Amino acid sequence: MAKSLLLDSWPFMAWLKDRNGKYVTVNRNFADFYSMKSTEIIGKTDFDKIALEHRNIEEEVIRTESKQSLNRIHVKNEASDEWFEILILPFFEDSVVIGTKGVANNITEQVQLEMELTNQKRFLKTMLDTIPDYIFYKDLNSAFLGCNKNAEKVLGVNEDEIIGKTDLDLIKDIDLARFYRQKDQEVFMAGKTLKNEEIIILTDGSVIDAETVRMPILDEHGNVAGLIGIARDIAERKRLEKQLRKEAEYAKLLFSTVPSAVFSVDKFGKIIRWNKIAEEITGYAVAEVMGKECSKVLHGICRDDCGLCGKAIDSTLINEKCKIITKDGQIRHVLKSIAVLKDEFGEITEKMECFEDITEMTDMEAELLESKERYGAIVNNAPLFVVIHKKGVIKYANTINEIFLITDQENIVYVSPAYERICGMSCQSLLDNRHSLVELIHPADRKKMRVSFPQSFLNMNEATSKEFRIIRPDGEIRWLWLQSYPLRDEANNIPLKASSVVDITDRKNMEGK
Repeated sequence: MAKSLLLDSWPFMAWLKDRNGKYVTVNRNFADFYSMKSTEIIGKTDFDKIALEHRNIEEEVIRTESKQSLNRIHVKNEASDEWFEILILPFFEDSVVIGTKGVANNITEQVQLEMELTNQKRFLKTMLDTIPDYIFYKDLNSAFLGCNKNAEKVLGVNEDEIIGKTDLDLIKDIDLARFYRQKDQEVFMAGKTLKNEEIIILTDGSVIDAETVRMPILDEHGNVAGLIGIARDIAERKRLEKQLRKEAEYAKLLFSTVPSAVFSVDKFGKIIRWNKIAEEITGYAVAEVMGKECSKVLHGICRDDCGLCGKAIDSTLINEKCKIITKDGQIRHVLKSIAVLKDEFGEITEKMECFEDITEMTDMEAELLESKERYGAIVNNAPLFVVIHKKGVIKYANTINEIFLITDQENIVYVSPAYERICGMSCQSLLDNRHSLVELIHPADRKKMRVSFPQSFLNMNEATSKEFRIIRPDGEIRWLWLQSYPLRDEANNIPLKASSVVDITDRKNMEGK
């Protein structure tokens, strides 16, 4: 009676069987599980699937009188979809095995948790194996606890083979293995995530650059218990960084050596770059302009009033003429271009501006225009006898730096002294031989000018305008601009023709530049 009460007090199923497998006694939990009375079970053998799973073990226990934990099994009851842990031991009387005793504990919740944990581990392993990085985890002794598939390729062995081993056991390069171990220890000592660049030698002997992140693993008390390492192949990034540095150096060199003034402004119009030529043209040093609005520095006006800034809001600006004010107050004529840089969202991030000083060319163009107007006034408004005989006009022609020629249909009757300064030949040589000027003409231009010069003499009433090159006796090449106009006398006849020859070498050089 006392034994029965003791069995009934147990929170799990319990029973006794004889050597033939017949139930001698069962507790209340056992009977309740099968929805039977204990009297209906005693004297009978196993009749449910749960029991069928362990009859062979009972026979083995009786035969060997085993008391080992090997008799502990997990069995699933298909009818109730529950799991049980069953422990079977021999039942002795006077040192003789007369049967078996067993207990069954419902471990369904535990099994479900274990299955969930197993699935999570499988999922985690699958995920780790699909990551292209090299992932590993170690204990405080830097012994491997596991790794992913890519790390296996680096180490040259399967995960099962690396567990418990260190880098010194697996890596042939001892110095490299010690380096890895040192980095592990730094994480253990710091207790925080550390990142560094290192090399990894693959099993085929090839070497790759890697960026490795080591993160400490903490136990339930917050103490460092190991680490997780993630190494990423950064060979491509290194290549791009090298290329970027090379391009940046090239851009810097180009920025500093390009023969034009170049500067950049941010989206607010503030200067962020300023090259040497910009310094030379404007007189402003880099330190004086950085962070200032370009419109105020160069044009003396605010950004909103700058026409060029307005034109270059969304698109580039090419060869726009404008004026700038230098540091010493001079007004310079420049030819400016603006390139607009945008980000992936179409927002302006920077404007690159380039300008060239064309003040000399602009001044020359003005001088040429003035010369043309002055010459036209002389040849068109003055009577013939005034041009030839009035000393004042001849004196004026003798002092300006342009060649004046007066010709009839056969000869040159007058040439101004500027001929000698510009062409390097005496005036008398041209008066003696009107073809001597043609002989100075550059071979590339001589053919067309051989036609123009005789026609100019024959067609006295036609105006002529030609640009050509000459080669002076000293070898210097100069560009000349020839203009011819008919001279009318008081009777409106055209017995003579006046020509102006201007040296435009500087203008041509500026245009080429």
